Amino acid sequence: MDRNQITGLVLIFLMLTAYFTFFRPSPQPDIQKKEVQEEVKTDVQQRTPQQISPDAKQYGKLANALKGNVVKEVLENDDIKVTFSSKGGFVEKVSLKKYKTHDKKPLIFLDKQSSQIQCLLKTKEGEIDLAQLHFTPTRKGNKLIFKLALDKQNYIQQTYTIGKTGHQIDYNLQVVGLKEQLVDDKAQWIWKADLKKTEENLELSRMKSTINYYIKDEGFDYLSETSTSKEDDEVEQGLNWVSFQQKFFLGAIIAKSDYYFPKGYVATEVDEDRPEVVKSYETRLEMPISQLQATQPQYKFYFGPNQYKVLNKVTEVESFERNVGLGGAALGWVNQLLIIPIFNFLEHYVSNYGLLIFLLVVIIKTLLFPLVYRSYLSTAKMRVLKPELDKIKEKHDGDMQKMQAEQMELYRQVGINPLSGCIPMVLQMPILFSMFIFFPNAIELRQESFLWAHDLSTYDSIVSLPFEIPFYGDHVSLFTILMTISSIAYTWYNNQNSVQMQGPMQAVGYFMPLIFMFVLNSYPAGLTFYYFSSTVVSIAQQLFIRGLVNDEKIEQKLAENKKKNKDKKPGGFQRRLEEAMKAKAQQEQQKGNKNKKNTKISTKKK
Repeated sequence: MDRNQITGLVLIFLMLTAYFTFFRPSPQPDIQKKEVQEEVKTDVQQRTPQQISPDAKQYGKLANALKGNVVKEVLENDDIKVTFSSKGGFVEKVSLKKYKTHDKKPLIFLDKQSSQIQCLLKTKEGEIDLAQLHFTPTRKGNKLIFKLALDKQNYIQQTYTIGKTGHQIDYNLQVVGLKEQLVDDKAQWIWKADLKKTEENLELSRMKSTINYYIKDEGFDYLSETSTSKEDDEVEQGLNWVSFQQKFFLGAIIAKSDYYFPKGYVATEVDEDRPEVVKSYETRLEMPISQLQATQPQYKFYFGPNQYKVLNKVTEVESFERNVGLGGAALGWVNQLLIIPIFNFLEHYVSNYGLLIFLLVVIIKTLLFPLVYRSYLSTAKMRVLKPELDKIKEKHDGDMQKMQAEQMELYRQVGINPLSGCIPMVLQMPILFSMFIFFPNAIELRQESFLWAHDLSTYDSIVSLPFEIPFYGDHVSLFTILMTISSIAYTWYNNQNSVQMQGPMQAVGYFMPLIFMFVLNSYPAGLTFYYFSSTVVSIAQQLFIRGLVNDEKIEQKLAENKKKNKDKKPGGFQRRLEEAMKAKAQQEQQKGNKNKKNTKISTKKK
């Protein structure tokens, strides 16, 4: 492994460290935000469900609807089965028909015990809760209508419409008339849920669960994923959608087209004493009464997989697909434009996801081959040039400025850019980081087995330890071990063929794989298998390139360049670099002269 490759690996390690330190969601609550929330008491916060009681007096003319028989109604298609209750007319249970829990049970995303929906309206007598009222259900094909009528001009109606496939349900809420009853121009819609454990590892599930939301004028936002204390936020600018996300599934309410929620409040909390619950969620959203007059659906629900190709088609509202967590800026674009299209293409032809990951490695490595070849060629040139560089070092032993100046002159003459070996390594970093983000969020790998790994979406433990090793865990992941061994073997192979790497610098190449062994031990087997396969393919590429590159021909070419460029003036990057080095040398010389002058003055004074 040469100096440029070591530099690239060190940069990768530093960027990983920076990611964990600065870019992952902080577990610390926003103190300033909480202070503001404690001081400002808005209507959204003040009107809580605990303040509502089914008192016949405060329900006025609607009091008759406090009693009635509860009827269960169901809407379903090929993907979901949704159960509704005539008491409240709200969603009571959601089953995802094509998915199972980690222990192979039917996946119930939410039910009556784990989810409660309310809608509060303010009347002259007090505040009423639609969840306490009995509606009359009517079915019309794929539509389910719940209606509570005082007369033809005064009624409350909820309409749900489901498609033949998919995980979306259109929702229309109408509050018509009731002017004598209502004294406020807005309703408050409340959704509380304890999302059930669906994955084997509860801790990892909690670290990938949160509330995401889209602020109308500011864009995508979210609460901390990793925090175990209560996280909340009050939004005054208006919201387009709010989602309750756990690792691979989510539920959401979305305002359609020109509609939105003027105000909102979101909160998450972890209860360590309830291992059957991943996180507790709450959202409170304002709905203007004027918005509840429309006959067309104003909102939609989504209950389904947290999958990019599915979420990307859910709504016209921007950024709903960001629930998946593909990384921001450049990394998000790499995943969306490169990794996901290739992955989805391979899914059409390959059913085994272990083989699919290996083919993904081959394709990515093929695309990156020109960069790898250029990096190796630069390494070969430096290896051929080493004897002359050693002579320069020996000639100017102790004078770093002169040594660097002469080295740069030699590089110019032979036509070598000293950074050309490092740049290809740096350009490959977005791919590395994109994979680091993509695989932990890929629901496609969920419950897909390969070799000894029973589930590529979690770690492939082959040994459970009776104790926990700090920074490593209480298990041994075999793909992580294989990744580490192959990386060390790759480093050893490169060190045997590199005359530049000597002494302590060789140890750096062995140190990095050990660091990643600790970092990735609890990451998905799909990710560590990808890195293992990538290293194996890299070794094969190195052997292939080594057969293409002839050191004698390179030495001959460098000698020809040296004669041709002997009297040629440097240009571009080379000239700027030499000018910078000269300027630095002059500064050092001026500094030295100034120190000598000060020393003489000080001596005279004495």
